[in-house]
Amino acid sequence: LELGGGTAEAVRQAELNLRTARLEAARLRQQVANQRLASRADRRELGFTVSMQQRSIAEQAAKLREADISSQLPGVLTWVNDNLGATVQAG
Repeated sequence: LELGGGTAEAVRQAELNLRTARLEAARLRQQVANQRLASRADRRELGFTVSMQQRSIAEQAAKLREADISSQLPGVLTWVNDNLGATVQAG
């Protein structure tokens, strides 16, 4: 049996190849869609991580600013009290 210059077996093989190619194309489309979803989730997670790190940096910067002690009067430092939190008297 000849159809358009090809045998029935060649036509069946071509149809099978077409179905296989369509299934492969559908699989690849699904894979791309899944990768896009995963990338979107990764970007969102990274956004949260960056936000948390920025907040942590801001907190550390605030602590550093609070730790800086300066006097309104000129003077020379002659003694350092190693007892953290101890009350000291003026003079």
